[in-house]
Amino acid sequence: MTPERHDPVAHQALQLRQLLNATAVSGEVDLVAAARKARQVFTDAADDVRVRWLGLELAGYAALVDQRPLHEVLGIRRDDRLVAHVAAYRAQEGVELAPNAGGRAFTHFFVEPLPELLSARDRVRASSGSAPLELTFGADTALPGYPTAARFARDVFERITGGFGAALYLQLGTLPGASGVPVR
Repeated sequence: MTPERHDPVAHQALQLRQLLNATAVSGEVDLVAAARKARQVFTDAADDVRVRWLGLELAGYAALVDQRPLHEVLGIRRDDRLVAHVAAYRAQEGVELAPNAGGRAFTHFFVEPLPELLSARDRVRASSGSAPLELTFGADTALPGYPTAARFARDVFERITGGFGAALYLQLGTLPGASGVPVR
């Protein structure tokens, strides 16, 4: 029996990674259920950083990223890989739609809870057409001059939710014995 079989946390993380890997292409995995399961795995492993990250993913980042840098919101070092992972899927390029913006490109950090992002992804999948998405943002942002409307590629929600799934897979692999490689 391999060492991860003796460690229930590593075994659960490995099983969840296998599920994510098997369903990555089809997108059939319930990412909310996977996030909740992973949060429990990280809780059992006493990994407070990843528990906090998954709490933010499930509940949303709200205005936290307007007020502080992402690494501070996550409670980790600036150079931690998790910061790069979250920024890679939550921060998406858009084009400002304000009359005087002149098509100015900018990066928007999507703060919505994972269930809302998945719902938006599903609505876009079910809709017809191929035009870019035009989204509006609340005017309550703490950043002066922040755009209130922008255009994004039609697959923006696919990229966010797919990126989350990939990051979850990678983060589960940080637990000893969860990578599928026997621990000696």
